[in-house]
Amino acid sequence: DIIKLNVMSNNVGIFNEGVAPVGIPPAGLAQGIIDWKSLISENEQDIVFLQEVPNFVDDALTLDTYTTLYKEIYPYYAQLNNFTGIASKIPFISIFKTTTTNRNWIASEITVNKTEIGIASVHLLAGATAGNIATRGTEASEIIAHFSNNEFVIIGADLNTQNDTELDVWRNAGYKLANWGYFGELDTLIGGKYDNIMVKGGNISTTKVSPLIATSDHYPIYSKISFGKKN
Repeated sequence: DIIKLNVMSNNVGIFNEGVAPVGIPPAGLAQGIIDWKSLISENEQDIVFLQEVPNFVDDALTLDTYTTLYKEIYPYYAQLNNFTGIASKIPFISIFKTTTTNRNWIASEITVNKTEIGIASVHLLAGATAGNIATRGTEASEIIAHFSNNEFVIIGADLNTQNDTELDVWRNAGYKLANWGYFGELDTLIGGKYDNIMVKGGNISTTKVSPLIATSDHYPIYSKISFGKKN
């Protein structure tokens, strides 16, 4: 049997074009909430990976993110500070929260048809200096090591790089890339190609970017993923 999952990853930029304070521009908070609900339901995703996700969607800090945006569709939600989060229709087995060399990331596992799948939302360090590039490599290696015993893994990420050689650490660990892979180099940032979905032990059958609604300085990336079921 084949396990099929629809997933999405998006750096929501604190819902403010990447600039604090929170609040969803440019059409205003009410329209921004409508736009974001459209994005997270567009392809009936099973899992949504989030980066730069705030605890609240409004400047007054009265509308908490989970209740306002995700709870109706995604009953399972985990968030680490104002940084990374995962919204899911599938229960989490456990939640693993950690800090890599410089950035926070959050991981879990889900079970689908008796098959365990590791999942994580990741946001690597930004910057083009040699030191920043080295740090991203260290961060990536730590995340890969976390899932070294998992046969099946899905990672939604803002990798903060357009350097193709930096992605070899993922390829060499057996991950297929939704961006910078079979489907080409896709613009997911206003002026960049930073966002990705990486899959270990499975296949990516479809990938697209949705630039039609801007709720941050990143566009969502969507993928359809399949895994062969364990006997």
